[in-house]
Amino acid sequence: MILYQCTAGSPRLLSLVTKDDALLFRQDGVYQLLTAQQWPTAKLYALQQDINDRQLLCPASVQLLSDAEWVELCLEAQQVVLC
Repeated sequence: MILYQCTAGSPRLLSLVTKDDALLFRQDGVYQLLTAQQWPTAKLYALQQDINDRQLLCPASVQLLSDAEWVELCLEAQQVVLC
């Protein structure tokens, strides 16, 4: 599994992520969750702190992570890519 970390809007992101990958929204990337975008993977994550800081509601399809859980997810991934 490749973990893609989205920190901002990225048009290339959809062409990179496959169904076997994971997608983590953090920093201003969490605003991407406000769109009606269909993501190519069901493994969707967001940092709880970033959601809270921006006072956003997180879709039910997205799992919220603490910083410790984020580190664990990075360790599980074969590769981590910042987008």
